[in-house]
Amino acid sequence: MVRPEHRAGSDQLADARGMAHPAGPAAPAGRIGGMMTDPGSPAEVIAQLEALATPEHKASTAKRIPEELVVGVRMREVFDLAKRARDLPLADVRTLLHHELYEPRLVAVCILDFRARLKRISKDERRELYELYLAEHDHIDSWDLVDRAAPRVIGGYLIGQDPEPLYTWRKIPRPGVGVPPSPLPSR
Repeated sequence: MVRPEHRAGSDQLADARGMAHPAGPAAPAGRIGGMMTDPGSPAEVIAQLEALATPEHKASTAKRIPEELVVGVRMREVFDLAKRARDLPLADVRTLLHHELYEPRLVAVCILDFRARLKRISKDERRELYELYLAEHDHIDSWDLVDRAAPRVIGGYLIGQDPEPLYTWRKIPRPGVGVPPSPLPSR
């Protein structure tokens, strides 16, 4: 059996022997043996999202996000891609947040969330995540994007600090973002 990690480079060897590779033709770009590679740029993240898209998932997601803004990738695959992209520079995460499509922005907030969950995150790194989230909050424009990152990126940073920013944000109207009643008392 061909192990996935050995699949990509072995086509040339099989071709040199005049035979087809037992696992079939070469994997598309961004894949090694049917497994997605770690994306090294926003363009690679988007290319992998496009490779993972299906019409069925586009239709499903379009029930809550305008169809023209949807690529059509299963949530599990978006999360897996974000885990592989977790080490992208924050400038690249910002680029993904600025993308018009839903899934690149979801990958970006997942990256922020996965980084905020790290056990060995420094205070400075946590502050950088917090500041990026605040600077780009206009691009975090649906309830699921907020729910994905706010608890650990915003909440994780504010633990032990003045919660005043939470009271301020609670009062800011956000078109398109359903805001459930807050457990915070009014001020």
